[in-house]
Amino acid sequence: MRHDLKCAPRWYDYASDQSKMFELRLDDRSYVVGDELVLHEYDEGQPTGRTLRRRVSCVVRHTDGPWLTTGYVALGLTAMEEE
Repeated sequence: MRHDLKCAPRWYDYASDQSKMFELRLDDRSYVVGDELVLHEYDEGQPTGRTLRRRVSCVVRHTDGPWLTTGYVALGLTAMEEE
């Protein structure tokens, strides 16, 4: 499944240079391994036109341990072909 997500410039830059290969998100989309994330950079509420594609390689929910707040998910990501 494809998920289009907004991403702040600071986090977008880290994801772009692959120094951040994870996302912490509200667990409101039933993420599973293999899903595609399309990160759309937004600055001050407006889209910048920059977009990254990442594949979900790992999903960690709050039920997997005490590390996450209830309702949030950590997603491991792998790079995909850039748009």
